[in-house]
Amino acid sequence: MDWIDELVFKFKKKMLDISLKRAMATYLLIAIGAVLILFAVSTAVGEKWSTLLSIRYFGNTYGITTNLVWTEVKMTLPDQILTFAVIFLQSFSIVVYSIGAVIVTSYLFYKNKLAEPIELLKRQVKHIGDNELGYECVYEGKDELGEVCSAFEQMRITLIENNKRMWNMMEEQRRLNAAFAHDLRTPLTVIHGYADFLSKYYPTGKITEEQMMENFNLINAQAMRLMNFTNTMKEVGSLEALELNRKNITGETLFKRASGIAQIMEEMGEIKVTCESALPTDSDWFMDEMIFMEILENMLSNAMRYAKSKVVITLESGEDYGELYLYVQDDGEGFSKEGLKMADRPYYSDQKGKDDGTHYGIGLFICKFLCEKHGGSLDLANSIDGGAIICAIFGVK
Repeated sequence: MDWIDELVFKFKKKMLDISLKRAMATYLLIAIGAVLILFAVSTAVGEKWSTLLSIRYFGNTYGITTNLVWTEVKMTLPDQILTFAVIFLQSFSIVVYSIGAVIVTSYLFYKNKLAEPIELLKRQVKHIGDNELGYECVYEGKDELGEVCSAFEQMRITLIENNKRMWNMMEEQRRLNAAFAHDLRTPLTVIHGYADFLSKYYPTGKITEEQMMENFNLINAQAMRLMNFTNTMKEVGSLEALELNRKNITGETLFKRASGIAQIMEEMGEIKVTCESALPTDSDWFMDEMIFMEILENMLSNAMRYAKSKVVITLESGEDYGELYLYVQDDGEGFSKEGLKMADRPYYSDQKGKDDGTHYGIGLFICKFLCEKHGGSLDLANSIDGGAIICAIFGVK
């Protein structure tokens, strides 16, 4: 019947939630009550059969004794067995019922209160030992073992969070190492280009002393950039820890820096690189020059991988001189639909560039991060004339 099933369900639910001590006490009280009831019933049944046998063999209701049964009365075998059973029930039933109650109570207590959480904890220990943290440790009971299961579940969640933090730290270190390795390449390439330029033209007398000193100064500037960059990377534990070193830089200086990089990159390859500027020569821009050069070199390096014949660098000012725009445009195939969304993400590569397998897909990600660090952003687009346009925006107020 439904109401009986409901009562049984409520009883089981209540027993599941109470403490182990209270549950054990409840089981013992129920067992004691059951033993007493069974003993009373057995005694009553024994008395009834004793009376019936006494009437049958003696004609009275005083009951039977062992002496009468076995010595003075000739009883049939079934009645002898029945008489023995009556005497046994009256003498030893309390012991039998007590032993049975202990066995049944222990079994039910273990099955209902201990078996499920213990098995759950054993499985959870194995999963945690095997580093399989996707298995939940959920037990509906609110007793002591339920609290232990909840503690294991909290431990599992903590382990997952710790693993995620460790993974993020490893990923951040990987990003930092990749950024470090990537940003060393361009200055080294530029230094190599200047050295190659000098070794090629100085012996022939095609460059003046002034041009030679200018090239030496540019090499020295790149070397200083490498030293500063190396010292910075030693001091920080993540890209987020990089700090800006802003100072006022004239528009003319920015144009010279960009033109110098454009010239040496053009001489190192078959791509024509031009630099244009719409910045007033006497304008001041409050920005980090090292960050500007890092972004320019990464953007230029990316553009030359995809360009067919030319790359154009353009410097422009934003409204009220609050922003500086750096454009790098190539005449390649432009970004794919996927590239427009993914090109500034770490380790992305569409494998269409003219490289030898050494492109790690980190350059534009670094550009985006540094632009945002400088209060700006990085935008990707395709030109209506073909080719890709990358715009780095710097906040300079």
